[in-house]
Amino acid sequence: MKLNTYTIVKAAAKVSGKPMNLIRSKTRVASVVLIRDLCYKLCKETGIVTDRDISPYFNRDRSTITHALSRVEDNLEQLEQYRIMLDDIKDELNIYVG
Repeated sequence: MKLNTYTIVKAAAKVSGKPMNLIRSKTRVASVVLIRDLCYKLCKETGIVTDRDISPYFNRDRSTITHALSRVEDNLEQLEQYRIMLDDIKDELNIYVG
């Protein structure tokens, strides 16, 4: 599977049970925002795109992506379920979970 923004969102949708269009939407529902933020992190972490490249796919501006990326790290430290979700998405994408 080729790793790109689309495949990351598709894997997140499969793992979370949230539709892809909902993950990419403007909704502020907390459970969707958490999944969307994980998608941002994976896009950035894998090096496939920059903040500037992530933003058009999700219809956000670059500063929103940058802010979300800093929020992700806090959530990963505080929420075990969040870390498990990230690992599950990585498993779905066949990314080494270390």
